[in-house]
Amino acid sequence: MKQIIALFYIVAVGLAIYGVIMMFNYDTSDGTGVIVGGDAYNFIIIAVRGVGIVCTGIISALIATGLAVYDSKNSDEDSTYNTPEYIHQKDATDQAAQ
Repeated sequence: MKQIIALFYIVAVGLAIYGVIMMFNYDTSDGTGVIVGGDAYNFIIIAVRGVGIVCTGIISALIATGLAVYDSKNSDEDSTYNTPEYIHQKDATDQAAQ
């Protein structure tokens, strides 16, 4: 499960970087950046594509975080959801003292 979580985080970072690069990369010198006739429309289209890719990266990070929480909650190992044993012992001695 940890490999899947790591994969989702790597994909999230990759998509975020690619989306930011796509948002700010507009080249008209060779004609590859031209989508439609007007420059303003091209800027809008390229920016929206970049934002969409960044949002896909955010969704991937949210899925990874959800899987990490699920994995830590359902694992047999000590996790942040398990209270340390000395807290249980302290509660038992406090109840016995009363």
